[in-house]
Amino acid sequence: MESFNVQGHHKSWFDRNGFPPWLIALVWVVLSFLLFQGIGSVVALLLIFYKEGAVNEQALVQNPEILLIGNSVGQILGLAVATLIIARLSALPFEYRSFLRLEAPKGTLKLTGFSVLLVIVVQPSIWLFSWLNQQFPLPESWIEMESIQLELLETLFMSGIPLWFMIFSIAVVPAVCEEIMFRGYVMRLLEKSSGVILAILLSGLIFGLFHLRITQLIPLSLIGMLLGWVTIKTGSLYPAVIMHFVHNGATVLAVHFYPQLLEVDTTDALPPWWLIIFSFVLTGYFIYLFSRITANQKESGYV
Repeated sequence: MESFNVQGHHKSWFDRNGFPPWLIALVWVVLSFLLFQGIGSVVALLLIFYKEGAVNEQALVQNPEILLIGNSVGQILGLAVATLIIARLSALPFEYRSFLRLEAPKGTLKLTGFSVLLVIVVQPSIWLFSWLNQQFPLPESWIEMESIQLELLETLFMSGIPLWFMIFSIAVVPAVCEEIMFRGYVMRLLEKSSGVILAILLSGLIFGLFHLRITQLIPLSLIGMLLGWVTIKTGSLYPAVIMHFVHNGATVLAVHFYPQLLEVDTTDALPPWWLIIFSFVLTGYFIYLFSRITANQKESGYV
């Protein structure tokens, strides 16, 4: 099917000026990361200064909820809002929503249900890939940086922050903001440059790298690829948003009710092999069902 943006010689601003979509995608990933980190840091530091009258290490440690607020504001403004604005330069007004797949074609609700089941059954498999990832030797500096990240997470979970606030900050906000950016915008640009399959693979890898957790690069990238595949098959961003929310939300609930999970040494821990095999089988089955159900489904707008 011919794209809307070439019919009648209509082109987006980026297309008219000859910017390669793949280059826009890579530049935007870097810029949005800087926006996210910059806005989040400024908001957190201002709030801590307002509350404590000073900004130092002790003030940061004593106010983990403010760090979460800053992180959330950074994601909302730096990832979601900024992406929604910049995407207008990549799509014409009448194709804007379909360009970002902010639509719900017929059957989206049913497919969202399958998506939730898929992200649940794939968890033991992801755990296996996480373990495999951590068997690779890594520079000490990377391991040290991730240890700091894990210590911060442990502080957050043990600080008594209300569960609803944790779910909102760690599950709701990233699910919406990261999906708009990665599966909504970045993957679409990569599709225009390299086709669907490579777009799924590359956007998933970029998603994994974006989190700056090399010991989790493989599982994070695979999750990103799975979310991308579901987005392509359903023609909608909404199932991936729900999947992302379920994945992150389940982690928050698990650690909230079982804080001892924070002390598990993931370099040695593995789920039972029967559970891993069961996960692979069920994951394959749900992927097969998805392919069958969406075999004749076509996107309603931009292609």
